[in-house]
Amino acid sequence: MKQTTLGTFCKTPEEVVRERRAPSFVQPELSEEKKKLHAQFTKLMTKFLQENDLPPSVIDNMNFDIMMEAIRQCGPNYVFPSQEELNGPLFEKEMNWVAERRQKHEKAWEWHGCTLMVDSWIHPRRNLHLLRFMVGSVEGIFFLGSADATYASDHPDLLAGLIEERIQGIGRDKVVHVVTDNSHNLKEACKILMDRIPMLFWTPCAFQCLDLMLKDIGRLEQFKKHIQQAKHVTTFIYRHPRFLYAMCEKMGVKDPVAPATTRYCTLFLTLERMYKHRDAMKCLFTNEDWSRSKLSSTQVGRNVREIVLSTTFWNGVEDCIKASEPLLALLRMVYGAERPAMPEVFAGLYLAKKKISNSFASNPGLLKQVIDIVELRWSDQMEQKLYGAALFLNPNKFFDIKENDPAYASSLRSMFNDVIEKMVVDDDELITKVSGQANQYDSTETSFGKKLPTLSPYDWWSAYGGSARELKSFAWRIVGLYCSASGYDRNWTMFDCIHTITMKPSDRKRLEDRAYLRHNHMMADRSERQQTEGSNYEPLILEGYEFDHEWVGLHTAQLYNRDRLAWQLVEDVTGGSFTLEDHHRPRIYPGQGSSDMTDETGSDTEDDDTFVVDDEDVEDDYGPQDPPTASDDSDGLSGNEGPGGVPYDSGDF
Repeated sequence: MKQTTLGTFCKTPEEVVRERRAPSFVQPELSEEKKKLHAQFTKLMTKFLQENDLPPSVIDNMNFDIMMEAIRQCGPNYVFPSQEELNGPLFEKEMNWVAERRQKHEKAWEWHGCTLMVDSWIHPRRNLHLLRFMVGSVEGIFFLGSADATYASDHPDLLAGLIEERIQGIGRDKVVHVVTDNSHNLKEACKILMDRIPMLFWTPCAFQCLDLMLKDIGRLEQFKKHIQQAKHVTTFIYRHPRFLYAMCEKMGVKDPVAPATTRYCTLFLTLERMYKHRDAMKCLFTNEDWSRSKLSSTQVGRNVREIVLSTTFWNGVEDCIKASEPLLALLRMVYGAERPAMPEVFAGLYLAKKKISNSFASNPGLLKQVIDIVELRWSDQMEQKLYGAALFLNPNKFFDIKENDPAYASSLRSMFNDVIEKMVVDDDELITKVSGQANQYDSTETSFGKKLPTLSPYDWWSAYGGSARELKSFAWRIVGLYCSASGYDRNWTMFDCIHTITMKPSDRKRLEDRAYLRHNHMMADRSERQQTEGSNYEPLILEGYEFDHEWVGLHTAQLYNRDRLAWQLVEDVTGGSFTLEDHHRPRIYPGQGSSDMTDETGSDTEDDDTFVVDDEDVEDDYGPQDPPTASDDSDGLSGNEGPGGVPYDSGDF
């Protein structure tokens, strides 16, 4: 078939969506006919989301955007696949795709070693302890599955057995390193594992460690008041949909709150977003629309306006950002799926502390408090020699350290020597050869003198380590390791369903397959986005998310509870044959709900009882007073659109 000129230049749905999501994209002006079609589509989309109990955040998902663009390109005669096709041949096709992807990862595990990432969750109200297993390597992150560890949660030897089963499934010679969260029992289990497998390394989760630093910083008295004031501002905005819509339009964002992977990332990223758009926020509280709005006559409206216009408040927010941004930068690096972070962590922490010190040089009292928090939380991580060995093998960082701090560089070399002695058992000749090649690298002899910051440590050793084959082999196995146990999806509801609901074995297997497919798709999409978007990609921000009620108000958060999507999937798989007392089970970060885990309980800030809320029953009349009504078929919009164009029901706030 002859290809037309138009077909030659037709862009794929992925290319179209990437262009449309680019910051430089400008929406072309629509004709009157197109405006009517757009309004009709918006009305139908809103109806679909509401009838199927889907949160508005679904439309922010990139794959949803790509699917809609693909439908548009297929044209009006496209026929959707049937349920039988989706559950049969199309599902099998997707499972085959995952199997092919696993083969690529297994080759990387065999050649370069890997990290077994063990994420953990304990239910806050029931005796339930779940584990989630992923494998990180130079090929990326691959999801393996989950396990119910309730019977083993108080017995480190049984936990060690559970993890060892996964290591055996991957290959004992392939797993270099295990990373878990910081719970006491998992630490003890991994000590038992290292006794059983002498060449195995373990480190606690660096992501959780950094996240807990943010928690402690947010609880400092100097920051607590300003954080509480910021929450008063955002909850006020989210209680009033017309005002929320105007705020999003003025700020140029989909939400004033930055939905992130943890509550503490959400806290500081939201403060960053507010500070960046502080002029826009001030404008909405000082323009004519605010003056004639009924909200301006309420006590809470006046209080929020006073906060937004307060110089003291914004100075406090700026200090919060100065204390948190260097740690958030390190969190992004640790949490990224595109490049293993092991060779960057030590240097990243040093840089973060240096930036914090420079920011608070004029306030030594506050500086000491922040640095003490960082060093106290990091103490367990600093004892891990694997980080030092990885930094020694990172030429883009190590040679600068050697030039500026020879004593520290010498300690990194010592850590490398200890790591090699642990990795090599009963082969003194190999240790001697690797040590000699490490001397050449340390003294920048032969090709080792090349320092190219554009190359990752893995790529550098691939390009310039050929003259030291044995050292290069070990370098690959060390710099390709991950230091976070956290996966991309922080919602555990699906795994709760798999391991607690009574169902037929065939239904359980089908549900496990769906979880297996879903999570590996998410990992692949995330890696692809990091490659295509580069520095514009924000790994800490979630696309499909639950609102955090601390920042939007409890009732608003309940409207966006994504757990029910998982329960709908379970009901679809099992035919509604299960019995369950409570569908809405809140997910918490590992550490809550158990005395064995790191203390995460308690509120970040004290409630401000003097801040009286008297605006809930006040009509939200912000902005133009002649919006189109829902009964107007010419455009089908209610005038109460929220972020993403999805209407809010003002009675729900």
